[in-house]
Amino acid sequence: MNSGKKKAGILGGTLNPIHYGHLLIAEQAYCRFGLDYIIFMPSGNPPHKTGDAIPAGIHRENMTKLAIADNPHFCYSDMELKRKGLIYTSDTLRILCREHPDIEYFFILGADSLFSLEQWHEPEEVLKRCQIIAAGRPDGIQPNFQSEHDILTRIQYLEQKYNCRIHYMDSPLFEVSSSAIRTRITNGESVRYLIPADVERYIHEHDLYNI
Repeated sequence: MNSGKKKAGILGGTLNPIHYGHLLIAEQAYCRFGLDYIIFMPSGNPPHKTGDAIPAGIHRENMTKLAIADNPHFCYSDMELKRKGLIYTSDTLRILCREHPDIEYFFILGADSLFSLEQWHEPEEVLKRCQIIAAGRPDGIQPNFQSEHDILTRIQYLEQKYNCRIHYMDSPLFEVSSSAIRTRITNGESVRYLIPADVERYIHEHDLYNI
């Protein structure tokens, strides 16, 4: 039954830097779940990244805007970047649902994150405020070696415990992570075809990720 609400996907994280894996997953979620648009939302001060060196928000904002500029159903939000203190997904969703009650939200994450989701701040609030799209690999083996059966079992457990909706989505195979891309840049290796050309130019122009 159609609720009449618009359907928006959210792809967050540090996006440090944004790469083609992020864009592929977002595009697939948009098509598969009939979403109206995807919001790319770089995180500001995520609690689980306190020991990492993260470039100033303006750089991740600019790289994200460059990466999504040619896609009319991708849009950018600085909602998390401009907030102070630790940034929790539960707070973001609480604010979004209060300010935009006419929109149904779908939060996009890697399927392996389902196994740590209960350690997030207020997981029940997250699962109450949105549906989850869990992107897994098409060969059924996830980055942390969970099988597709493990993922589906985890989904069933979370749905029953929290009375929520979680969708499993086979995603395009893209092996390179943001951390691997940063390492390649630091080592002077090519990142062509891993990140959009405009993002690569921006990184070199601003001397990001060099030690």
